[in-house]
Amino acid sequence: MLDRSRLDDVINIAKRITADHLMMATSETFNHFYLCELSYWTQGMPLEMYDQMLELYGLPPLPKTLEHAIIEKRVSKDIEKVGSGGLSILKEIGIILEVPVTKCIYCNKCVKECPEDALEIVEIDDRRIAKYNSQKCLGTSCRRCVSICPENAIDITKLKITAK
Repeated sequence: MLDRSRLDDVINIAKRITADHLMMATSETFNHFYLCELSYWTQGMPLEMYDQMLELYGLPPLPKTLEHAIIEKRVSKDIEKVGSGGLSILKEIGIILEVPVTKCIYCNKCVKECPEDALEIVEIDDRRIAKYNSQKCLGTSCRRCVSICPENAIDITKLKITAK
């Protein structure tokens, strides 16, 4: 507060906030109820004790949990109809990010350094390329591959998305 002439305005705002938003904090009933809620949900208060607290404040008890629930199997498979082609499990659904690495000397330090095994160096049409599996790669925030490269061959600012 740099301007003392606005102090009254700030005090009025503070009173409105207290009246509208903090009135429960001054309520004794709310404080007791809040502590019981906290005890039940975070500290493991027994349900019977919690129900007694609710009764004390004229509130209905919580519904009882089912101890011996019956599970009824209604289908023979999770996915009943899969069509004539069936199902196939995709191991990798990510896209590939590529960057040319013309200065690469194939030391493979970058590949070994990658904590997610997301990188490979390949040669396509006499061009060396670093290929990143986007599903495995932690993104370009890790940058271990960049920092370990003795030739500074990887420039992640030139990464391009390619079809898998």
